[in-house]
Amino acid sequence: DKVTLDGNKVTMPEGVTLDLGAAGKGIGCDAAKKVLDADKNVSGMILNLGGSSVMSYGSKPDGSAWQVAVTDPRDTEGDYLGVVTLNGTEF
Repeated sequence: DKVTLDGNKVTMPEGVTLDLGAAGKGIGCDAAKKVLDADKNVSGMILNLGGSSVMSYGSKPDGSAWQVAVTDPRDTEGDYLGVVTLNGTEF
């Protein structure tokens, strides 16, 4: 509630910063997908931009679904935070 949006203008108090890393990763992921979509030899892909930004498209070469694990960032043991269901398959 410290950031004010007015059209294209963003105002915030001195010392407040915005981390736009997630937006940058999303834009990068979309751009990479666009390039790969143009390659007719690519029927499926999984793009991983730093672990927190993942995009899948199509299927694996063997026709099976992509598997994506979501880890709990606070857990040093690497336990999974939750389950992801893709194409009716629970992971």
